[in-house]
Amino acid sequence: EPEHREKLEFLGRLARLRANALDYLVYGELLALLEPTNDVPSLSGTWNKPGGDGPVTLKAVQGALWKGTDGSAGVFLANADTQPHPFSFEVDAQSYGLGPSDNWSVKRITSSEMTSAPPQEGNRFDYTIEVPGRDAVLVVFRPETKP
Repeated sequence: EPEHREKLEFLGRLARLRANALDYLVYGELLALLEPTNDVPSLSGTWNKPGGDGPVTLKAVQGALWKGTDGSAGVFLANADTQPHPFSFEVDAQSYGLGPSDNWSVKRITSSEMTSAPPQEGNRFDYTIEVPGRDAVLVVFRPETKP
């Protein structure tokens, strides 16, 4: 249906990103749902629930921390709103059994590209990323080994 085209395109982008994130979303381990440390708007709608449809209000951007098969961290962020929103989060890598490392390489993966980002130092990530409207991003933190 034409009125659902944008929603279907969003689902297609999610599926393409999932295909690029198998080491986390399929073979990895879900460690935590992330609460934003910044203000993220909420969206309200109707959710199909057992016992009948009902109202629901959720943050526009949802985030989850995953441990990859290689011990790296993957933060998966999905934005259900039509507008882009920044999402800030904090992760203590050691408390989740990630690393140990003093330096972490960072990659941002979308449904269409992979880009390098400035590295993170230490075992605590304080990170902000803009998540495009009706899209998703995977941020990968990979421990760097010393030569």
